[in-house]
Amino acid sequence: AADYQNRFEAFVVAIRAGCGRPSLPFYWVQLGRYQFPEHVASWTALRHAQLACEGTVPPPSGMVAALDLALVAAIHLRTRALSEGGRRLAVLAARVQLGETARHPGPRPVPIVPKGGYPQRIEIHFAGVNGKLRAKGRLAGFTVRDADGKDLNIIFDQFLDPEHPDQVILETQVTWRYAPFPEGAFVHYGYETDPYVNIEDEAGMAVPAFRMP
Repeated sequence: AADYQNRFEAFVVAIRAGCGRPSLPFYWVQLGRYQFPEHVASWTALRHAQLACEGTVPPPSGMVAALDLALVAAIHLRTRALSEGGRRLAVLAARVQLGETARHPGPRPVPIVPKGGYPQRIEIHFAGVNGKLRAKGRLAGFTVRDADGKDLNIIFDQFLDPEHPDQVILETQVTWRYAPFPEGAFVHYGYETDPYVNIEDEAGMAVPAFRMP
């Protein structure tokens, strides 16, 4: 997992060189769910590396998320989920290859804004949203964890911002009073090997697993 990004970048270069097409379109799917709690840190790190490759693999390229899709076994996507993953890839490819700029690549987080106060609020804005964010049922998937991945259990509410359709708000309580946000903590979306996540935009493009300080 620690060397995945470098190896993946080299892999894309090799494939394009081998095909004699330096601009060969290259799209990938972020790792989905895995029902056994094994190698959680490595599994999470690999997902983060896949997301980071969006900024380092030369275009035309891109990634879609699959963390919200249904399984047919402990690790494999079922048929309807494969179809949805393929549809997401088609949306991304059509945007890049056919110039359908009316479609966006899907929600991607931008730097987090801690608001302070009591309760302490964290605002997470997303770029690349088609229309607005949506979630079936109660929004889920966010945790605040220390550098070792331990859940600090300080989020007591997470919801879509009713005033900003491309923003999520986390309300946290570090202590009963006004304690500062834990130093070295990270906000995660989609931690663990089999998390429950449910945020997408109106085009059905899902939020990928990510980590932000």
